[in-house]
Amino acid sequence: MNISVVIPSYNHSRYIGSAIESVFVQPSRSIDVELVIVDDGSTDNSPEIIRDCLRNAPLARTILIEQENRGAHAAIMRGLSNAKGDYLAILNSDDAFLPDRFARMAEHMETGRDCLAYSLVEMVDEDDRPLDPSSPESTWYQDVLASAAACPTQGFAFLRNNPAVTSGNLIFSRSLYDRLQGFSEHKLSHDWDFLLRATFYTEPLFIPEVLMRYRVHPQNTTGQVQHLMAEEGRDGLNRFLALAKKGPPQNRLAPLPDNWPRYWPWFCDSIRPHFSDRPISEEIDPEFRPSSNPDPNMGTRRFDEQSHVCTPGTHTDQSDPRAREMFLMARPTPTTDGMDISEPKHNPSQAMRVSRIKQVIKRVIPSTILKAIKRSTETEPTPPENPGPSVDPSNIDVDPEKPVLLMAIHEASRTGAPLLALDVVRRMNQEHGVQCAVIYAGMGPLLEEFARHAWLIDGRLLNPWGRPSRYGQSIMKVLEQSPRRMAICNTAPTWYFARWIRSFGWRTISLVHDFATNSSPEDYRMVASSPDVVVYPCDYMKDVANEWAGLPEDHGHVHPQGLIRESFLDGDNDAARQSFRRRLGIDQDAMIVLGCGSLELRKGPELFLLTALAALRDGVDPKVHFVWVGSGAETYLDPTFWCTRDAARAGVANRIHFVGSMEDTEEAFRGSDVYLLTSREDPFPCVVHEAMACGLPIACFENSGGTPSMIEDGGGTTVPFGDVHALAKVVVEWTGNNELREKTGQIARTVVKDRYSMSRYVDWLLQTGLD
Repeated sequence: MNISVVIPSYNHSRYIGSAIESVFVQPSRSIDVELVIVDDGSTDNSPEIIRDCLRNAPLARTILIEQENRGAHAAIMRGLSNAKGDYLAILNSDDAFLPDRFARMAEHMETGRDCLAYSLVEMVDEDDRPLDPSSPESTWYQDVLASAAACPTQGFAFLRNNPAVTSGNLIFSRSLYDRLQGFSEHKLSHDWDFLLRATFYTEPLFIPEVLMRYRVHPQNTTGQVQHLMAEEGRDGLNRFLALAKKGPPQNRLAPLPDNWPRYWPWFCDSIRPHFSDRPISEEIDPEFRPSSNPDPNMGTRRFDEQSHVCTPGTHTDQSDPRAREMFLMARPTPTTDGMDISEPKHNPSQAMRVSRIKQVIKRVIPSTILKAIKRSTETEPTPPENPGPSVDPSNIDVDPEKPVLLMAIHEASRTGAPLLALDVVRRMNQEHGVQCAVIYAGMGPLLEEFARHAWLIDGRLLNPWGRPSRYGQSIMKVLEQSPRRMAICNTAPTWYFARWIRSFGWRTISLVHDFATNSSPEDYRMVASSPDVVVYPCDYMKDVANEWAGLPEDHGHVHPQGLIRESFLDGDNDAARQSFRRRLGIDQDAMIVLGCGSLELRKGPELFLLTALAALRDGVDPKVHFVWVGSGAETYLDPTFWCTRDAARAGVANRIHFVGSMEDTEEAFRGSDVYLLTSREDPFPCVVHEAMACGLPIACFENSGGTPSMIEDGGGTTVPFGDVHALAKVVVEWTGNNELREKTGQIARTVVKDRYSMSRYVDWLLQTGLD
């Protein structure tokens, strides 16, 4: 990647040296950097400092242009006109890049297409000290980030404000710059205007890492001419909207009415741009103003300061930034209707011409020469920085008499899918004598446990997206010393490993633990076609995949995984019941209704809270407590952040407990009486197996995933989707009838013991992979 950095310099002798040095540390093996400095008639000693820095520049190309003072815009444009890189960046002479900025951002940017990326910034004062978090500039930045997080896309975030803060925080492709014909002549808003117009062609990429320093000091231009903001802001909005008059946007997520027919009118009528006290709809030309919103779900709302929730009503005061964020959080989820998500039109004549050219080349040039040319043009992929633990091929001792399993995992966290993969590897290694190797895409605490049963391989070292690296080829050559070998790719996100492994001729199985609807139909068809065998844990997930992606009925196998921790079946729960109640500080005779999972909307912790509130209103036994185990939702932007606060606000914090994460949840499951699964979508949760093994009756929503099929033969009940009142009635009935609750729980224990055996599951995988 070739990046040109342009520094417009004017009277920043105190800071220009640091700015230049921050560019000097950016090059790497995969990144070449060019530096173009335009001094705009500085009257201090900035030119001398610049020339001194450039004498020993570690860059292949540096340029210093000195001109009479013509303003920042002219300096930037002249610098960019002299830049040669495929990617462009601007650095104001009083700011600085942090080390590895370009390398970190390049990891996420796609080459060969229009693109633009930005990161978080660290605000510092004149002496390079981080600003106090309570300073006006810091609080402004936090509010800007909060408003961006509440927007459905980066484009809407920029339509509302400028979370990039400065043009120096941007890296963009030359192709995009040329398409936009450069920056506008705005003195203050040239970067915001550029960003808005860029969203017409590409969705900006946000890198949530602090990768540059933005200096706040009395000489900042923006602090002196705020009066220009409104004029330039209105011009920028109208310039952006005028693009839509020329044709449909190339970015299907661009914040324009054709892409967002329902959300756009609501946004424009409700949200103020950063330069005005009036909504967007009042700041744009009449020809661009949205018509009335036909969607009743997107009607106006008001902020209730007492209950801190948004309720239907008249839109009144939204001046408080946090009130605006709560207002945004209560909106319906934006839809994509109106968006053209069809495949681009295929040009068969062009494809035929390319095919004919390839055929002619193959006939004219001998294959040995073609192969030699291909080898000479191929380069070894650059290894990742800071690779994780990965075995040296020479340290792998394969017994050709024993089978080999290659397991690919997307991460090594202590969550359901990685724990399942760990148990499969452990059982295959210990119970069947299989030699195991584990490819991991993301690190985590389970790697140490995987290492007890398998050779570890950092998947980034394999170059799974392209030609296998030498390391990858060496690994596969060693493992192939066993003629009986198979691969399992755990979860849909490992589909590219399935494709890579299968290219070596290995029989490959993909275990799907995610709903196909999490991907586009096109993407999921690629997931389904990458392995030899796709395995779903239940019919419900397979049916969803077939319908969503248009797959044939005979696609895939259905085989549910088993209970991972079979010790839960021993029924020895008395000690755990006592210790769990002591942990919670509640009476020993209390009954516990348990929920477990991350505090995220998919898991439905707020539905658990609403069910608990309904049960308490319905007169549930005073001894009943509701307990949720799991953490997350660390900011007020996440609706589940309010669960604990809402329980306290309702005056029932002594009955509803959100206890955070537990290193081992065994005590919670053994110590509870009823299990509520309030997930909106949960494919085939391991926590339900554990609850059933502990003798807990299960209650869940219909059409929420695989759990209803797990209890279809008894052991629990389902209620209509989202009906928290029906769920509350189940809780009241079970906690008020010990015999019914215990009988249902015993059925659940029997079901999981008879139908969900992990040993049988591993036997089936081994047979499917090797036979």
